[in-house]
Amino acid sequence: IFRPSWYIGACVVAWGLTSLLTGITKNFAGILACRVFIGLPESAFYPGAMYLLSRWYTKKELAFRSAILYSGLLLSNAFGALIAAGILSNMEGKRGIRAWRWLFFIEGAITICVGLNSMWLLPDYPNNTRWLSQYELRLAQARVSEDAGEADKDNAEDSAWQGLKMAMKDPLVPLFALMTTAQLLGLSFVNFFPTLTQTLGFSTTVTLLLAA
Repeated sequence: IFRPSWYIGACVVAWGLTSLLTGITKNFAGILACRVFIGLPESAFYPGAMYLLSRWYTKKELAFRSAILYSGLLLSNAFGALIAAGILSNMEGKRGIRAWRWLFFIEGAITICVGLNSMWLLPDYPNNTRWLSQYELRLAQARVSEDAGEADKDNAEDSAWQGLKMAMKDPLVPLFALMTTAQLLGLSFVNFFPTLTQTLGFSTTVTLLLAA
């Protein structure tokens, strides 16, 4: 079985590497290609993280843990703008490198480090996490099984394709998809806020602080 810790960690490393490589691009086409490819590992991260949470927490616990995970997106927008303000205002021309390139180098390197560390810090499944005792593993399995009302075990005839068909038939799936899309559209103003505020005459640093 492919370990979730490796899967999620590899996704984080992949988008960190893509972000870092954005700093060596030479033209708009290169930047555009990096932005497209960075979306591939990012798109796999969130559902993978949600699935991992669902294997450890009961239904009553899962909503709050999911909210904590999602709040990371909101916080990253704020901290990303703060980091950008510091780098763009203090690192222009350092070692002959433009400040915007430093921004991608530094943020990409931090992301790669987080991804590598998560490969051994994150748990896997309640039956095979390396750093938990046998008692803790049995307790984790018992909690989820009791909450589900059945053994937490996949049937031999189950397949990913069957799971996809079941999800598509669930009326809550498109509802949640619509809610998520609406939420992301509402947050997308952050991407355009620096451009809009710059027209008001603010400096780059002030603009990024306002965005944060």
